[in-house]
Amino acid sequence: MAFTTLNEVAKEAGCSANTVSRYINKKGYISMDAAEKIQKAIEKLNYYPSINARAMKKYSSNIISVIIPSIKNDFYVEIIREAENKLKEYGYNVMIFETRSDADKEKYILELSISHRVDGIIMSSISNLSDKLLNTITNINRIPLVLMEILHEGVDCDYIYMQNEYGAMILTEHLIKIHDKKRIGLILPLLENNVSIQRFEGYKKALEKNGIKYDDNLVVFCEINKANGYKHTVELLKDKNPDAIFTSNTIFGTGAIKAFDEMKVKYPKDISFVTFDEYDINTLFHPYITSLHRVDKKFGILAADLVIEQILKKRNNPKKIEIDLSLNIGESCGCK
Repeated sequence: MAFTTLNEVAKEAGCSANTVSRYINKKGYISMDAAEKIQKAIEKLNYYPSINARAMKKYSSNIISVIIPSIKNDFYVEIIREAENKLKEYGYNVMIFETRSDADKEKYILELSISHRVDGIIMSSISNLSDKLLNTITNINRIPLVLMEILHEGVDCDYIYMQNEYGAMILTEHLIKIHDKKRIGLILPLLENNVSIQRFEGYKKALEKNGIKYDDNLVVFCEINKANGYKHTVELLKDKNPDAIFTSNTIFGTGAIKAFDEMKVKYPKDISFVTFDEYDINTLFHPYITSLHRVDKKFGILAADLVIEQILKKRNNPKKIEIDLSLNIGESCGCK
């Protein structure tokens, strides 16, 4: 991997490597003119000081950064587990970072990973990171990068993503075609990324295909947490008269189940219920919850395979892998 060196910064700035070192470490006197030139050189060359001298010397840390939005979401926890197991087979350790969907934190973690001279990065970003930053990682620092969930068309890296629109569409159509539901409440994250947008579009497409008018009173956008799943399920049940509820992830789903329980609403007797994700928790409830078959394990294994392939085979032609989704029929929707 080709990292910009301190000597290259010094050459660009027209000063000695010792001067650059003093500037970076904030030790000793540096003239304002020299400091300005060094800073411009650092920015131009995308230089990140290494905090791991041994790794810099051998240009390998045997570390892969795995960056996820939330460690409370079972989807990402399973990705970490599968990726870590696979990477260990090749002698790589994993650094795990949680971004909480904060774009500034994502940027900081990426810069931190570069300064650690990691050998690869696996990342699920649900914020709108700049293509420039991501291309700096792949094209200038030459760090293998695998992005999950959200496509950045202007970035040369590997992608793994799922059929979010199709998945939401087939779940919604199942409720419409098999169970004759017409007032389907939907609880979604805020429309801040392609994942949420695609699932919303899939829901609307299913309504349109089946001649059902979209009703924005039945759709809720909110921050991802169980409390919101609970709160908005209660509001839908009290005020909107839905005949089905579709939660776009299991976090909302567990909140919805709590609301059903407290309000003495039985699914599927009183209302049909589906959720986008399948996790172990789905089978802890009875009736079993209808969802899509889980793909988190596939994400983790594929991400590890792709980053290892880039490292060991020096592959630089990006791959895009779309993971197929299919219905996992339980009983919560009304099927027996």
